[in-house]
Amino acid sequence: MLRLKGGQSATAPRLPWTVIPLRLISSLLGVLGAAVLARLLVFAGFPSPETLSLLFAIPVLVSAALYGFWFALAAAFASVFAFNFVLLPPLWSISLSDPENAAKAAVLGIIAIVASALSARVRTLALEAQHRERILAGVYALSQDMLGIVDLRDMKAAAEAKLTSLLGHETSIILVSERPILDDAANAALESRMPAGGGTRQFPDCSWLYLPLINRETATGVVKTSAEVSAGFSLKTLATLAAQVASALEKARLAEAQEKKVRDAEREAFLSALLSSVSHDLKTPLVTVIGALSSLKESPPAKGDPAAREIVAGALEEAEKLRRFLTNLIELSRLESGLETLHREPVSLRDILASALRTLHPMISRQKFSIVAAPDFPLLNVNPALMELVLLNLLDNALKYGPPEGDVKIIARWDGDVVTIDIDDDGEGLPPSEREAIFVKFYRAKHGDRKVAGTGLGLYICRGIVAAHGGTIAAIDPNDGQGACIRITLPAAAALPFELLVEAEEAV
Repeated sequence: MLRLKGGQSATAPRLPWTVIPLRLISSLLGVLGAAVLARLLVFAGFPSPETLSLLFAIPVLVSAALYGFWFALAAAFASVFAFNFVLLPPLWSISLSDPENAAKAAVLGIIAIVASALSARVRTLALEAQHRERILAGVYALSQDMLGIVDLRDMKAAAEAKLTSLLGHETSIILVSERPILDDAANAALESRMPAGGGTRQFPDCSWLYLPLINRETATGVVKTSAEVSAGFSLKTLATLAAQVASALEKARLAEAQEKKVRDAEREAFLSALLSSVSHDLKTPLVTVIGALSSLKESPPAKGDPAAREIVAGALEEAEKLRRFLTNLIELSRLESGLETLHREPVSLRDILASALRTLHPMISRQKFSIVAAPDFPLLNVNPALMELVLLNLLDNALKYGPPEGDVKIIARWDGDVVTIDIDDDGEGLPPSEREAIFVKFYRAKHGDRKVAGTGLGLYICRGIVAAHGGTIAAIDPNDGQGACIRITLPAAAALPFELLVEAEEAV
């Protein structure tokens, strides 16, 4: 393994067994060539055969540069013996009994070994430089490939392709948001936010290597690759690559979320403009239709047509439903543009409920309504029209989703700090999973196979109006354990206790 600065490592590819003998033979043939050349020069009359020892350093240097230290070391030993065999007397034999010959051979051996070590070191540095350049090029290419990609899936695919090319092994990215990670080593990497798998301290025998993708101290997924990668790259280098991928994926996720937010805002603006336009254009003719139907309902039926009153009553009921839908659309437009400062005035809860029930009268069949409130329950300091719309929507839901002969209870309480108003029916109720979702715009609660007409705007508008009064609205457990219960909570500023009014009158 070739160790780089900063903890990085570069490992030359592991040689196949068939290559090692070929390189060894090549190194020895280089020594043989140097020996033949030395003898030819001596035969040609070279004046000092001992100086030809430098020829035997050449194959050692070449082996060190091409094949590495161990092949160069073998060439060095072969060069010492070849030098002794072809140049030192007695020729054609290996004899180190003469101290001079032994000294010459030793000097050649030292020179060859030192030269081979230096050449091998140069080769190592060259491999390190190549490996570092390859890593830097891969990191740059990774950043360039992911530059400008805003789709999370495209970013993930680009990162997987580039990491596979850079690491030399099939690499995939597993995000926690997409699917659960069941592998123990992968879960260990997520929990510890440290690499796990082959080549690490966690699950070192695993055939896979997992690198956590960390974003803001949270692991959002893992990079999965072969454990063999750890032999060619340090864990520090791999962690750096994983960090870059995590950063790119997070940027893509944020860009995707921002793009979705912009699309949603444009869609909301379009819907708001459409609803505002349609609702106002329908309001005037609808008022005319309701007035005409009301007049027909109060007039005697046409002679010979006893079913006329029933037909008119049905048409009036549907027109009233349409008016409520239209009212919701108008209030939705106001909510989307921001409610202006509320005009508040003292009003009795019973008066608001009575007005709402009058509007709902065509829909009421055999349902029973009851109001439970303490005698000292205060007046409400609210916008009467908007609060009536809230109660109208809540009572409308109680009628639609409750049984034909059910009971609807309005329970009002005042503890000196907050006002609570519960609308409690004995219908099918709401599962806990839907109690928050029903206040989302256009959401329709699921009640088995029942199909109830509606727009999914009523409760969304109720929440907006109550919030404008400084209060809250939520679905809670029913008081009697049956049906559904919606609770309105208003702050002290929305209540006017009777004592305050009496004091005010006395002061006047």
